[in-house]
Amino acid sequence: YGIEMDLQLTKDEQVVVFHDTDMKRVCGVPGRICDYTYEELRNFSVYGTDQKIPLFKEALELVDGRVPLIIELKYRNFSNRICEKADEFLKDYKGEYCIESFHPWALMWYRKHRPEIRRGQLAMNFQRQEGNYSPEQIVVRHLLTNFLGRPDFIAYDIRDKEALSKNICRKLFKCPSVAWTVR
Repeated sequence: YGIEMDLQLTKDEQVVVFHDTDMKRVCGVPGRICDYTYEELRNFSVYGTDQKIPLFKEALELVDGRVPLIIELKYRNFSNRICEKADEFLKDYKGEYCIESFHPWALMWYRKHRPEIRRGQLAMNFQRQEGNYSPEQIVVRHLLTNFLGRPDFIAYDIRDKEALSKNICRKLFKCPSVAWTVR
């Protein structure tokens, strides 16, 4: 089975594997990954265990190509640094992987710099989930940038499986759709 890894940049631009935007739930501390250097993050434990937030490099070494990876790139603003920094490790990785992101700029970056890598556009109904609806979220929800990023697949929240825009894009771009999170 494949492993999904969410990647974020620390304040000192180290690539770490960490899902949440903020650190409260997992580490019990305020702030976001990007507010701390990697050295500072080493002071926090994951769920009160002796485990620490891993560097992406360490996770790649542990997996060592034995299973496929689904790499989610978490964007900060409109900077491509997460793509550039993650790709420093992925370009020599011998295992199978794809990238995905809610941010269409990640797909555009990979389309331009690494077109051979499979790209997936993540999307969901942000208004239902988060109670707000920014212009960027409207664009992502309705997959309005797919003509630029040309995703190889669309990864959509399973609760929104009947989303009209997702189904139109699937047909228009002839790409499969995968669901998350299925319980």
